[in-house]
Amino acid sequence: MIFTRGTTESINLVAASYGGEFLRDGDHIILTVMEHHANIVPWQLLQRRRNIVIDVVPILPDGSLDLE
Repeated sequence: MIFTRGTTESINLVAASYGGEFLRDGDHIILTVMEHHANIVPWQLLQRRRNIVIDVVPILPDGSLDLE
């Protein structure tokens, strides 16, 4: 268990440590259009280093996620 000061620091830690170690070129990260900017940037930075693909799930007019 690792304690951090907040969610942003935790996401940065996961992207940098787990993502940097286990994700390979061509792997996909799935985000939604509802993500906070602080959750997008760490994955974009990892994308530059690892050539991963970021897939963004859109939302439907009723506010639900388009799972297709």
